[in-house]
Amino acid sequence: MVKIPSLSSLWQKSRNTLLRFPLQTLICLTAMSVWIWTNNHSGSENEYQFYKLIVLCNIAFTLSLSANLYAEQQRWTPLKSIGLQLVALVLCAALFPLLSPQLFEADLFRLLLFILAGHLLVSFSVYPRSSNILDFWHFNKTLFLRFITAFIFSAVLFAGLSVALLTIDALFNYNISDNIYFNLFIFLATVFNSLFFLAGVPDSSDNNTQDKSYPKVLKIFTQYVLIPLLTIYFGILVVYELKIAINSELPNGMVSILILGYAVFGILSYLLIYPISNDSGNEWMRQFSKFFFWLMLPLLLLLFVAIWVRTDNYGLTEMRYFIILLAIWLLALCLYFILHKSPSIQLIPISLFILALLSTYGPQSPFNLSKKSQQARLRTYIHQQDENANREKTSIVNYLVNFHGLTALQEFSSSNLSNIQEQIAFNTDSLNNNNYLIKSKLRDTAFAILSIDPNAALPYDQYISFNNADKIIPISSFNYAYWLQSGSDEELNSPLGKINIENNKDQSLLIKIGEQDSVSFDVNQLGKDIRTHYQQQITNTSEPKWNTDKNNNVIVPAGQMKLSANSSNYNVEINIQTLLSTLSNDSTVQEYSISFTGYLLISNK
Repeated sequence: MVKIPSLSSLWQKSRNTLLRFPLQTLICLTAMSVWIWTNNHSGSENEYQFYKLIVLCNIAFTLSLSANLYAEQQRWTPLKSIGLQLVALVLCAALFPLLSPQLFEADLFRLLLFILAGHLLVSFSVYPRSSNILDFWHFNKTLFLRFITAFIFSAVLFAGLSVALLTIDALFNYNISDNIYFNLFIFLATVFNSLFFLAGVPDSSDNNTQDKSYPKVLKIFTQYVLIPLLTIYFGILVVYELKIAINSELPNGMVSILILGYAVFGILSYLLIYPISNDSGNEWMRQFSKFFFWLMLPLLLLLFVAIWVRTDNYGLTEMRYFIILLAIWLLALCLYFILHKSPSIQLIPISLFILALLSTYGPQSPFNLSKKSQQARLRTYIHQQDENANREKTSIVNYLVNFHGLTALQEFSSSNLSNIQEQIAFNTDSLNNNNYLIKSKLRDTAFAILSIDPNAALPYDQYISFNNADKIIPISSFNYAYWLQSGSDEELNSPLGKINIENNKDQSLLIKIGEQDSVSFDVNQLGKDIRTHYQQQITNTSEPKWNTDKNNNVIVPAGQMKLSANSSNYNVEINIQTLLSTLSNDSTVQEYSISFTGYLLISNK
């Protein structure tokens, strides 16, 4: 019979959790407060700084929790324990001014690496030595199950309370705003979920508090679901490897992700069955544990070939570096588990933790090596003007600015790019702009400084939209207005008689008014003129540039988006509102029809 805990025991357990993890509780409350404030003041100045603080709270939570658990296991005094946890907080605070993930993707990757490192540190902070492997396994089993339980409880609570709020809204017309629902989610995700998880963290200083049983559902899931699926998956990858070997083909780039996925779930399965793999009646598990790392070796060979092909063709990037690093790590791990008679599973999170930290900063980091690799490629192409070189230059500059900022191009310019980047990204006016516009300005500035046309190597089916700067037009000097759309012939009845709109094969537009009057407009030539003017702006740094809106549409002055003509009896004007044109400098490719919308305006002479 299930024993329902009393309110007294619930209060006592909550009180013990708060007293055992005071700093972690404070971090959760801080994250919740900042997130709720940011949600209620969306679009406020420096909004991205608050989101960065929330992410750093996650890192601070895991680092301080690791410090707390380590001090607890070592039976340190409360004062010494708090001191170690405060050191963890100071390290996280030091990251705040160093990282700008909203602008530079390299910093976003660094944050993800720090989050991964923090969670890995929690896993072995209590049992870093190989002398207590089973205690290490049971400790992480408890954390894993508690994490899943906390997630389920939080999700159910959110669903239930959201339905309750909807019911109140429907029955009492209370008009509950959407912000209330999201604030509820924030509270459950940051405070309730975290404290519920902390309440189940075993006390490593007291072995009696740790559950040493093996969950039956875990055994069933691993033995009858996860391992059979992995076996099928392995068979598919081996057949593919044989196929490319027989046909002398190079491997598909996607195969790297597939092999890494197999390795991740394979190692997870190995860890899940570790305590019972050698028990009687578990022959299937024993065989899997015995041969898994052997079977990884041919797949790792395929992985190395696949990533070598991509790196040789396109240079080193962060993602390729991480794949190479994980491939080397997996190979070392396989050899260790194959050759060592009594391998320690603690090596898995400890080695991955070290790799994550080494990857964040320094000359060996993926960000430094990838930047140098792409800078070397840019040096190769910078003075070449063929289509392939233009395409490569555009791709490299986009990558370097997106990941590392303008300063990554300093060797290619005599200007102080650090000052220019500071003015664009971090001045007072920039703080009010969205991050997309700032990054767009940084890229445009890079292309202008290096005199690179980013559209020089675009394929013929690359389109760009030009929009009229004036959305509201005066029509006082005209008697009639009609909304035009390219590509459709129309016949209209009007007080002027029949008006026929015809689209000719040469992409000109013929307007017939009544029986005697007609005018023709070369919209295609107008599109070419606008496109040419726009491309000149990109390559000529001294020429003023047209603005772009938040959807990256180019805003063209109204005077350049109109065509006028006269017949015997009428003045006719086409005021174009949007014009969709191709961007290609290759005269040999097929030109597609220009698409446009606008107003047809007619007045009597």
